[in-house]
Amino acid sequence: MMRKKDAETDPFQQVSTRVGSGPFLFNEKDTRPGSRYVFDKWTKYVPRQEPPNGLAGGKVVHLDQVIWDNIADEQTATAALQSGEIDFYELPPIDLLPQLQSDPNIKIDVLNKTGNVGIARLNCLHPPFASVDARRAMLYLLNQTDFLKATFGNPKYYRTCPSYFGCGTPMETDANTDWFKQGVDLAKAKQLFQQAGYSGEPVLVLDATNIAFMNNSAQLIAGQLQKIGVKAQLATSDWGGVVTRRAVMEPDDKGGWDVFITWGSAYAFSNPIALNALALNGKQGWYGWPSDPDYEKLRMQWATATDDATRNAIAQKLAVLGWNDVPEVILGQWVSPSAMRKNVSGFIGVPEIIPFWNVTKT
Repeated sequence: MMRKKDAETDPFQQVSTRVGSGPFLFNEKDTRPGSRYVFDKWTKYVPRQEPPNGLAGGKVVHLDQVIWDNIADEQTATAALQSGEIDFYELPPIDLLPQLQSDPNIKIDVLNKTGNVGIARLNCLHPPFASVDARRAMLYLLNQTDFLKATFGNPKYYRTCPSYFGCGTPMETDANTDWFKQGVDLAKAKQLFQQAGYSGEPVLVLDATNIAFMNNSAQLIAGQLQKIGVKAQLATSDWGGVVTRRAVMEPDDKGGWDVFITWGSAYAFSNPIALNALALNGKQGWYGWPSDPDYEKLRMQWATATDDATRNAIAQKLAVLGWNDVPEVILGQWVSPSAMRKNVSGFIGVPEIIPFWNVTKT
């Protein structure tokens, strides 16, 4: 929601005023963009008189101030948590969890129980992935366990998942997942690339080197493609560079791309209307720009369905078409534990964000 005068601002002019309606006030004076973000308790906010329930319910603030520090180095962040310099570490790397768990003043908790779904998004506008055969080849080329092990290591925190709408979600389905049950088949993947008319052109995989899952996955994808004779190349940058380049619709030699890696919450993947990556509406849609009018008609039916049984039946049909089209390949599903000092409590587990109402510190 925006004020009328902000909504009418020239779209090429930055809206500099921040106006909210929640239980915290954004402290611009003490904030250092990119480094530190400060939020103060808004004493005039009146919460609902009911228990918190995800992002709903009573938003009672017990803290006078919340400070978000961006600490790039993982060891530095870990040391800061252990020394009490910070109270909460949102995404500690899995390999540092044993060090944190051995500290009697620190506890580990998974706040987003459903977790995240990793994907390799394919560019459907240009060869080779303009051909559905090349996209289907990727289903027989990539083993989810390889991607999950490379970054998360401990199977306690990850699972393989073929469901088009995420596992552990209301829309979970195994429709059209024979490729998953068959497993990696390099010969079939190679055959499908040949059917697609692949003739040795470079396949560009965007590699965000500053994010472990994306970096590891890009290298694994390039390696698998090379095994079947596909000339895969890594285009390395930070995540910001990937975000900029993935919006380019031109071919590779004009700044385009063929594959990029990202992830979203499994909760988001359960909603084909809310998540852009689940739309197949061509150039009007999300990066990769897949198109399937029949799928889009079903998606609109899902949106207007009035009960879960109908939505689940439509989701089955959507999954069949989705895995026929292959706009992306699922790389697995995982949860990300958070670490915190034992004198803080009350965190509410919801997907994608960390609410700081209800949190207490003693």
